[in-house]
Amino acid sequence: MLNTENLGFKINNKSILTNLNLKFQSGKIYGLIGHNGSGKSSLIKILANQQKGYEGKVWLDDKNINEYHSKEFAKKIAYLPQTLPNTAHLNGYELVSMGRYAHQSGFIRDKEKDDKIVLEALKDTNTLKFKDQEVATLSGGEKSRLFLAMLLAQESKFLLLDEPLAPLDISYQIEVMQLIQKLSKERNLGIIIVIHDINLASVYCDDLIALKGGTLTYNINAKNIMNCAYLQNIYGIKASIITHPVSKQNIAVF
Repeated sequence: MLNTENLGFKINNKSILTNLNLKFQSGKIYGLIGHNGSGKSSLIKILANQQKGYEGKVWLDDKNINEYHSKEFAKKIAYLPQTLPNTAHLNGYELVSMGRYAHQSGFIRDKEKDDKIVLEALKDTNTLKFKDQEVATLSGGEKSRLFLAMLLAQESKFLLLDEPLAPLDISYQIEVMQLIQKLSKERNLGIIIVIHDINLASVYCDDLIALKGGTLTYNINAKNIMNCAYLQNIYGIKASIITHPVSKQNIAVF
């Protein structure tokens, strides 16, 4: 269980987040939605223990996240920022192996176990074919799946993803969301994702947390977000809700 208690955050006396009380469980996908500047990235950075100076508390398994040693914390929460790490000259296997860092002590490592877990992560993300290929030569969607494999190799309970779809075209966005949904269910992972496409969010997420000006606007089942009044309150513009002719799911048209 990951939860926040009266969480607030300010920059130069400007409130970025205000009094957030949220709970996140394993086996579910939580979409963080809202307009630009609503506090989504600040929230996910705090949950990942990458942002200091906030008010309130963040609890992970009934322990304050500030009390965790960095490697102990990494075994429970894996974080993928908007700006991805430099992977120049790394091949797929080497990139995914970076996820094993939290499970190594100095120069001591269980190579056989690490290799097994890395290969499983590559298989589960359908990236095994890229294990000997330089990451720099891959497409955006292929890189995204490799980075997800790296997080899986970390064997954390929660994956925190800050706008992983932003650099991808629509086909890769769908592919990555399908993979995230599959991994969450099969591995009982709690996944928190900053996402801008409300239609993808409503289809692939379980719950949506909508922020507006750093405050909580809605925390609801993703299927219930397709409401004109809700969407106007979140984004400040009118939307039409129509039924998709094939899937029969409600979609928003702005």
